[in-house]
Amino acid sequence: MCNMKKKALFFILLLSLNNIASAQTKKYGNDKDAEVVVRTVVSNLSKNAYSSRFNLEYFNASDSSTISKIGTVDLKGRLFRIEIEDTEIKFDGKTQWNYVASDNEVTITQPSESDLRESNPMSMIEATLKSNRIVFNEKKQINGYYVILCYPNSPKSVEYFKITLYVNTKTLLPKKIVINQRNSDKISMSFLDLRTTKYVPKQFVFNKAEYPNVNINDLR
Repeated sequence: MCNMKKKALFFILLLSLNNIASAQTKKYGNDKDAEVVVRTVVSNLSKNAYSSRFNLEYFNASDSSTISKIGTVDLKGRLFRIEIEDTEIKFDGKTQWNYVASDNEVTITQPSESDLRESNPMSMIEATLKSNRIVFNEKKQINGYYVILCYPNSPKSVEYFKITLYVNTKTLLPKKIVINQRNSDKISMSFLDLRTTKYVPKQFVFNKAEYPNVNINDLR
């Protein structure tokens, strides 16, 4: 798998979370209780600063191979910091920095709302996409987690046919997201230790003094 594709996996998952979180009843209808759980998850994630390690897995059906990566994510409202492999992304509400350690280069942008929906968890959650039917799995709960299934209302317009969201029944915070692609590939993201954390503004800002001789690509 090319490096660009590996880096894109996290954003694919976040975009899918956005589709789940913002979905509303459409012609197929949602399970109202399942929808309430998802909306509560969104509300909970909006109230506090959170931090977590995550495990990202990509199953390639063509050769039955699996790639697994560990990363970290920090969130505070619309502010975020993501680190996975040699890439670190920070957004302070206006400016976004994409730093690639192997190149010692940072790219600086002022992303549009559409750009943010591809990388910012909260922007994705707040987006107005309404494209999934939300229902409980037939067992509803498995090992302390709600299991919520999300099916696209327009399946031919997206690459996936099902998203499964696992939600802790006590904290009502997400534990795992699994995307089943139409080509039989599967992408999953597991939050390993999602927890509230202290809000530290500077962690969402790139300080070039901490990166000696960094190459700056300013696209603002």
